[in-house]
Amino acid sequence: MRKVTLRDIATESGVSVTAVSLAMRGSKRISKAKIKEIRVIAEKLGYTRDPMMSALCAYRDTTRPKQQSTNINFLQFGETHQSMLNEGRVARDFWNGALKETKLLGYNLNSIWAGDPALNPNRVKEILTSRGVVGLIVYQSNCPIDKVRSILEDFSLLWLGDGPKDASLHCVRINRFSSMHMVWEKLSSMNYKNAGLVLAEHTISQNYGEWEAAHNHYQHKYVGRPHYIPPLTFKSNQDCDPTQLDAWIKTWKPQVIVSAFSKIYPLLKELGYRIPDDIGYVSLSTKLKTEISGIDQKSESIAQTGVRLLDQLICNREQGVPPHQQIIETNGRWNAGKTLLSTRQ
Repeated sequence: MRKVTLRDIATESGVSVTAVSLAMRGSKRISKAKIKEIRVIAEKLGYTRDPMMSALCAYRDTTRPKQQSTNINFLQFGETHQSMLNEGRVARDFWNGALKETKLLGYNLNSIWAGDPALNPNRVKEILTSRGVVGLIVYQSNCPIDKVRSILEDFSLLWLGDGPKDASLHCVRINRFSSMHMVWEKLSSMNYKNAGLVLAEHTISQNYGEWEAAHNHYQHKYVGRPHYIPPLTFKSNQDCDPTQLDAWIKTWKPQVIVSAFSKIYPLLKELGYRIPDDIGYVSLSTKLKTEISGIDQKSESIAQTGVRLLDQLICNREQGVPPHQQIIETNGRWNAGKTLLSTRQ
């Protein structure tokens, strides 16, 4: 049976082969209605794309200079506005990773402070449109998603990192079960048996307790239930109470603390604990080649993966909150650091 070609679709649709090619790739040079019409005809005729030709077209599109300025913006919230480069390590890594990928794909990258009290959603939308923004990246967990839905409807959308799953935005984030598996493989090899997990309330609500579930699962797998320690939960990284932390350690006597809180490590030192001699420490969000043992989440790579997904959404003209959420999870890597004993007696 003869393979259906773009020319067959063009003949059936009454348009040029070039128009069919553009429509199948979601080009902005073709109206949404026409794209839908052509794709329906292609499906009816039983068209299947040639992967090699599609790869060639994608390469050609990414290497050809764009004819007009197209922008991707980070959508920032919070009570005060500051550059993402000054918002902390993860935000800085997200920005740098996104910047690398947007340059490669031919976009400009900027940010807008949607939390500005002087701006209502309609005004934010006007500013984005005037800037030629086609895609938005949301990464902050305090995004008031219900209040900004009217902003989102005309742009392709992506959520980076932790965020409320009920927002239903396409998301790229760390694989928590894979990361915790890596943690417990290392702890087990060093003969650590009882580990205490320190969490934040907002983290639990954002990921439905995946860190705790993964921790419990792998601790049970590697050392058994008798070593279970109830997690210590604080409201936020800023609200860590050293007295409460110290009391919890003295009550449950963990050999090692596992946490994503950047403040826990210095607090342990302030409380007089010698790390790793008195107690070990594992960070679920550290960096490669630093002194703190744990998981490097490769935030720059998460952002680069996210921008590639956002580029696909932009090309396909998929805008607004999607009917079906996609979540891409990436694996971190282990940083040996100096906060664990190589072999615990």
